[in-house]
Amino acid sequence: MSPIMINEMADTGLFPGPGGTRAELAVREEDGIAVTLFWLRGTDVLLVSVVDHRRGESFELVLEPHERALDVFHHPYAYAAARGLDTYRDLREGELEFIDV
Repeated sequence: MSPIMINEMADTGLFPGPGGTRAELAVREEDGIAVTLFWLRGTDVLLVSVVDHRRGESFELVLEPHERALDVFHHPYAYAAARGLDTYRDLREGELEFIDV
């Protein structure tokens, strides 16, 4: 397993990456999963980035205006499930799932 980098983010291509307009607000790491709360400078947009090194998967959630940033940060898988995102896939299946957001 590779070490988790503090400023690591999901490579979804949805928003600017390093050197862009993201400001890191909070980071937590546990059991190979890195969760980061970002603010897009100059906007009211907050997003949570999740990188799972165990499975080699990642995703990002753009917060809705009514969502509480720290709730999404601490429970990103619950918020992803509520949005209908399948963040858990059986690795034995070997299938890729593409989600149009």
